Amino acid sequence: MPWRSIRRGGFCTLLVVINCLVGAFALGVSPAHAGKMYFGTQDTIKRIQDVAIKGKNGEELYLGHKYSTHSFVAPYSLSDDGYVLGVKGRESYYSLTQQDIEKFQASGLLPSPLPAYEISTIDYLFGHLLWIVLIVIALFIVGGSIKQKRKMRIRAPALPFFKSALEQHSSGNLNGAVADYTKAIEIDPTYAEPLLNRGIIHMNRGNHEEAIADLTKAINCREPNVTLLAHLQRSKAYEKIGYEDKVIADLTTVINAAKKAKDANVAGVYFSRGNAYVRKQDYKKAIADFTQVIKLEPHAEVAYRARAEAYQQRGKSDLAQADYSAAVNIAGQRGAATS
Repeated sequence: MPWRSIRRGGFCTLLVVINCLVGAFALGVSPAHAGKMYFGTQDTIKRIQDVAIKGKNGEELYLGHKYSTHSFVAPYSLSDDGYVLGVKGRESYYSLTQQDIEKFQASGLLPSPLPAYEISTIDYLFGHLLWIVLIVIALFIVGGSIKQKRKMRIRAPALPFFKSALEQHSSGNLNGAVADYTKAIEIDPTYAEPLLNRGIIHMNRGNHEEAIADLTKAINCREPNVTLLAHLQRSKAYEKIGYEDKVIADLTTVINAAKKAKDANVAGVYFSRGNAYVRKQDYKKAIADFTQVIKLEPHAEVAYRARAEAYQQRGKSDLAQADYSAAVNIAGQRGAATS
């Protein structure tokens, strides 16, 4: 009955933890269990019952069932190592040969027959997590590829109309552009670019409801290169018809996306949202947005003037005067530079 210490794998990395947590949530395994992921082999002993057998140093023991999980980035196999005698309070055990088992049974120290055990479905699945993850990734790749090919197959007949619409749009033939954008959309209703461009034409023509309808459809297409621009354009259409809350919602979506992407080039968006707050007479939030503009563009004269007016509305004349003075100084510096 040789003594063994439970082996632990060597190098645990952030990637391993992330993978095991993702897999754990997918399979219903607790994060605590999932967090014990390593490269190499991890031994686990499940307690079955206490026994009167003592270890070679007098340790209290219990009958357990041992299995091993073999991992590389995530578990890829699980081996059933059978019965062992675990050491209470320690991560170590004594192995049990069939001869040991029969000897202890004969002396009444182990039950005969031994209690049955089985590896749970969750443990079994977790022990093969790497293969499950790889299969899921492969399915996503194949599914995404099939979806993209299907999308391009549907879109192919719409492309000539879209290209024609772009040429006519650039040359100023807006009626022809709208007609060809419409044909492209009829062929592929999920084609975000012609929806966006047709929406912009509607907005510039003062057809704000039609613009909002097209821009909303463009947003719902969830094309990353279109979505934020469509939100910006839709905010302008909402502004024209006085839907200030919706203006603010669209501009906030753009600002939040920029924050997530760590893109600081949103001074103009903050300025537009600040003006929307002014129109709602929410001068506190307007001041906060104009302040963000000034942080991003310290020489934005228009932002100082806008914030000064908001301060004035809140009765903060000293702050308003300071901003007016800053705007005048910036204008003076600009005039001296161009003279």
